[in-house]
Amino acid sequence: MVGGIYNAVHLLSGAAAVHTGVTLEKFARLYYIVFGSVYALVMFIGFIQGDTILEIFYVNAADKFLHLSLVIAIIEIGATIKPNILLTAK
Repeated sequence: MVGGIYNAVHLLSGAAAVHTGVTLEKFARLYYIVFGSVYALVMFIGFIQGDTILEIFYVNAADKFLHLSLVIAIIEIGATIKPNILLTAK
């Protein structure tokens, strides 16, 4: 069974993604790459440890594949965002 804190982490990271994408465009690429890497770490820990992540959160097979899907989507989004290059007139 997945706990409330676990769900809150997913909701907060999603809200942060929306906020970053809407208001902090120049940091969006960095955000997605960093959070994709964090979710990748969580995914690998979940697959290795089995039914827990660092014995803090309980996970099941659906959670593990959710993390895999998130990693693919988040890193893909981060990789497709073009970095903003501000050019100044000389």
